[in-house]
Amino acid sequence: MDHDGSMLLEKTMVKNPTDILLTSTQASFELPAPGMFAIHFSAFDKAGNHKTSRKVLLYDNISEVTFKPDKVTRVVTASAETSYEWVVKDTRDVDIFWKDRFGNWRHESNRWLNKVTPHHAVESRYDDHYGERQVDEIPNVHACVDFKVAYNITDASGSVDSRDFTSVPDISKQGNRLNLPWTDGNKLDVTVYMKISRGIIRAIDVLGQYLDESVTVYRDATPPLIEDLWLTRGDRLNVSVHRIEDFTEMTIEWIAYDYHSGLNSIAWRLFDNFTGTNIIHGYEDIPAQGMANDTAECESKYGSYARGANCYETPFWGAYHKHFQIKPAIKLNGGLKTGKDKGVHDSDYYLEVTATNKAMLTTILSKKITVDTSPPHTGVVQDGILGVEEVDYQQSMTLNAHWEGFFDRESGVLFYQYGYDTKPLDASAFSLEPSENTVETYSLYATHTVTTVGQYFICVVAYNRALEASEPVCSDGVTVTTAVPAVQEVTIEGARITGGLVTDSSRSNYWIVTDNRLRRMIVDPTTECTTKATVLSELDLLPAEHLESGAYVTVNGSVFCANSSGSPSSLSPMLSKSSMLYVSWVPVDIVGGVHDYELGLSSTAGSPAPDILAFRSTKQHPHIHLPHADVPDGTEFHIMIKTTSKANVEGIQVTYTI
Repeated sequence: MDHDGSMLLEKTMVKNPTDILLTSTQASFELPAPGMFAIHFSAFDKAGNHKTSRKVLLYDNISEVTFKPDKVTRVVTASAETSYEWVVKDTRDVDIFWKDRFGNWRHESNRWLNKVTPHHAVESRYDDHYGERQVDEIPNVHACVDFKVAYNITDASGSVDSRDFTSVPDISKQGNRLNLPWTDGNKLDVTVYMKISRGIIRAIDVLGQYLDESVTVYRDATPPLIEDLWLTRGDRLNVSVHRIEDFTEMTIEWIAYDYHSGLNSIAWRLFDNFTGTNIIHGYEDIPAQGMANDTAECESKYGSYARGANCYETPFWGAYHKHFQIKPAIKLNGGLKTGKDKGVHDSDYYLEVTATNKAMLTTILSKKITVDTSPPHTGVVQDGILGVEEVDYQQSMTLNAHWEGFFDRESGVLFYQYGYDTKPLDASAFSLEPSENTVETYSLYATHTVTTVGQYFICVVAYNRALEASEPVCSDGVTVTTAVPAVQEVTIEGARITGGLVTDSSRSNYWIVTDNRLRRMIVDPTTECTTKATVLSELDLLPAEHLESGAYVTVNGSVFCANSSGSPSSLSPMLSKSSMLYVSWVPVDIVGGVHDYELGLSSTAGSPAPDILAFRSTKQHPHIHLPHADVPDGTEFHIMIKTTSKANVEGIQVTYTI
């Protein structure tokens, strides 16, 4: 058969008519060449009447489906920016097209699948309307009569879903839409979000010949993540202020990663916007820190990097190290620009990091930084709790302090460090490195516990956001003491006793006591003195006579010892009635000294609360006048003195029974 451009026509006879026996059920013949042929079969009766049927036949012993080299099979849902390798939409529907890619070009050019023109000798009912090749046109695209598509979806753990070869519903579209059960980050229990879809397109011609072509696409619908973009200083993270004007002294760090596809490229830049236009100070493309087949190789490769290896593994693109650290430098290509490598005090600049994954999705993260070259201004540090008068002495081992007034105009105060010691601390005691001797805090107060008494100083430094420290400021110190205050040499004006020789419990000194209760020290006491002297446990309560220099008045033992006797064991004084009772004393020297005295009169020696005259303050004076009305007549009473130290320690003494 030949064609007229659209229809197949019978033209040249290739075999003359041949009679066959009525008993025959088949016949054979040889076709001269590949092509479309029509076989006519006529039946005759004895009267010469006849009917003719027709069978059409396609013969091709070299049928071949081939590619058209300038056409492609493509997943058009994928991004053109990735050469159609990555689907970057959050979609289950994937469209695959292969327009004009496949064909049996000899079949198409010869129109062998076109409709066959009716023959005048063959009635329609006897024409070929059955079988694979009939007189009707065979639907085809470039002589391909069927397209079948198979796919297999996999993730890092293996196959997710698959489908065997399935014919497309409409071959004329030269494409197929697949509804795939693949996701990208929609399940929280899925650690690998990137999935691969391998589609196999099978093109089949009318003779059953076929050709396969495979395409591979990947899905990643989410851009990479960038986190923790900041300046660092040693182990100090999240710094937003640079302490000097030289940008080469900066350390910039961030985290960047993409669990689905890994990173394709990453870059940083530094710029200012003083004039409303971005002025670039530096720019650099840096490695994406991949090139490792798995996590183990990544950890080995990047283990020596700053802060150690921080690796993650993608499903199909190897492993990556996600932590980045750069120290900008002046370079010919990339890095800081010459003449733009320094900033200006109290000015703002911007760091910008751009990360692009293999799906060509991009994330940009910026952070403002400030240059602050001046340290914070100092403030005031006081011992004690805020709102309470400053403490200089205390008995508690728990120290409290507070401070105020530290400030930094440019970047503000970020945190404080403080330390306690028995002497003021200098600047060398404070550091950004961890120390057992200092404490870091964001508060304006401190609490500290000591184990021994003594004087302690708290010293405070303030750090600004550039991590520059102020000068240390110390309190004036607080003294911890538990010493119980007491008095001695209590004088009761007008009181009388029976005197004599006395000594202390340790017999270290000997004294002669007069009837007005004054004692004088005996120099070179004789044996008579040591024998006669009465031992008094509270000898220091008796007032001693002093010279103007403060030294004791002394007497010669050889004179007084022979002519004196021992005093009574009780030296309770007698007091004549008078209009006033005057009592004075000398404080015992202790750390911090005395805050106040109180005197009371009690009918009971051991009572902590005097019942005749309640404790009355002397207003910090070591003496007191009591009017006659407060002193009982003809009744024994006890003089009690309560002494309170500046550390608020109290001591109560029953000085005398009168």
